[in-house]
Amino acid sequence: MIRKIRHEAVKQSGIQHLRAIILTSVATAVGLSPVLVETSTQAPLPIPIAISASSGILCATVITLFLVPCLYVLQVGFPPHDAPAVGLSPGPYRSTERF
Repeated sequence: MIRKIRHEAVKQSGIQHLRAIILTSVATAVGLSPVLVETSTQAPLPIPIAISASSGILCATVITLFLVPCLYVLQVGFPPHDAPAVGLSPGPYRSTERF
């Protein structure tokens, strides 16, 4: 029963935070893109910094959205298929449909 609730919580948090995390990461990476295409004589210094910052942000996004929830579900365990979703009452933002 608790496993089912935790599994549903992982799915709901992923759905709720997906848009905000992706928008923040993409906006930061796009904001660093003018530095990446800079061709002035002072460009050799900030270009590697922009490359490492943008790639680090994009890798951290992938880890945050996919790896951490997967590791959490593997650590806690999968819910049994026949277990009812006890304790999950539909709230104003929660759908009763299955994904």
